[in-house]
Amino acid sequence: RVFNDIVFVSDENLQKYKDEIKAIIKRENLSNLKTFSLDDCFEHQDYATMREHLVSNFAPSLDYIRAQVKSDDSVKRMFNGIHRFMKEDLSFLNGDLSRNQIMKKSKALAYEVIQRSRAWDQLLQKHFPATLRLSIHPYPLTHAKFGVQLIPSSDVWATPWHNVVVKYGDSYTLVKRKAAQEMGAKMKLLGGKYAYYQAG
Repeated sequence: RVFNDIVFVSDENLQKYKDEIKAIIKRENLSNLKTFSLDDCFEHQDYATMREHLVSNFAPSLDYIRAQVKSDDSVKRMFNGIHRFMKEDLSFLNGDLSRNQIMKKSKALAYEVIQRSRAWDQLLQKHFPATLRLSIHPYPLTHAKFGVQLIPSSDVWATPWHNVVVKYGDSYTLVKRKAAQEMGAKMKLLGGKYAYYQAG
């Protein structure tokens, strides 16, 4: 709920995603797992208002983030990774935009993603002050979050949101959809959902 409006995911689709996570937890009897989202913090408000409250109460300014990107190499690397993802998404979803428009818009969105991420960090720190936070994104060892790569990939920034899963025998890896198709992978059903399998 924190980012979906700026990464082109509707609140309705996000709700389906949340419901499916809860269904998996229930189906697999994962009694030690619980979910937490903006919905649990700002009840009885529309989603846009929830995000506005998050940013106004917990986020640093965009000017501060821009200055950090210029002065801190680790923040710059994170920004560049997010910027790359946003460019890919915009190019795919908005084919009518020029390259310059995509660069400009994706850069602005990347700063917003970092701003909301910082706000979410602060909100979680308030609600769960004594927790260890894990992430599927890479972070330096001194960061408050620890990056954990759950599925092997050729790119440390690869996530299920920007790649497809290819099955090699009993193992899985993340690759770009185009690369999966070029290697002859075919889309097949796995647990009622489509996943890529390597041909042969």
